[in-house]
Amino acid sequence: MCAYFTDFSLSDTFAGMIDGVSALFTGLWASVKATFARTWNTIAETLNHLPGVNLSLSALPGDNTAGVTTSGPAPTRPTSRNAAPTG
Repeated sequence: MCAYFTDFSLSDTFAGMIDGVSALFTGLWASVKATFARTWNTIAETLNHLPGVNLSLSALPGDNTAGVTTSGPAPTRPTSRNAAPTG
């Protein structure tokens, strides 16, 4: 029984607990960021269909398409050279 406690270190135990809690919150934060990025990308892709809107997308973990819109550049509004003056 005493041999079990000879290799016990209270500081190592607390260090392991701190590392575990740190890893937990690191994973939690990564999950929150990924969820927000997916939500933002969905909103941005939808709004990019509107004329004159060209929002960039957020980077997702393991994704190299940040800033690339799937719909391409926003369309421009054609101008009429022969428009009658108003007023």
